[in-house]
Amino acid sequence: MRFRLRKASIDAELRTSFERYGKGAMQIVLATTNNFYHEGVTHPITEELFRESLLPWLTEQYDKEERKETVSLIMEAAITLFVFLELFVDAWKHFFPK
Repeated sequence: MRFRLRKASIDAELRTSFERYGKGAMQIVLATTNNFYHEGVTHPITEELFRESLLPWLTEQYDKEERKETVSLIMEAAITLFVFLELFVDAWKHFFPK
């Protein structure tokens, strides 16, 4: 369970390019060491600038996804708790009417 994001400190233009392609595509590019198209020029992903920026960005994306799952799990638990509370109140009113 993670609430805090590890924010990647990368260039804003690189962030825009990474977000345009998406997490899955950037993972494939990183794994296959293909080229990456950025600002009208094709760069090999092995360049230090891209590799040092891509890994923290992917970590940030993972943290965002994990936080979303954590919040969803907490909401589901709260809803379940309120349903059980309502069932208890209804059962109490049924068995002990005034």
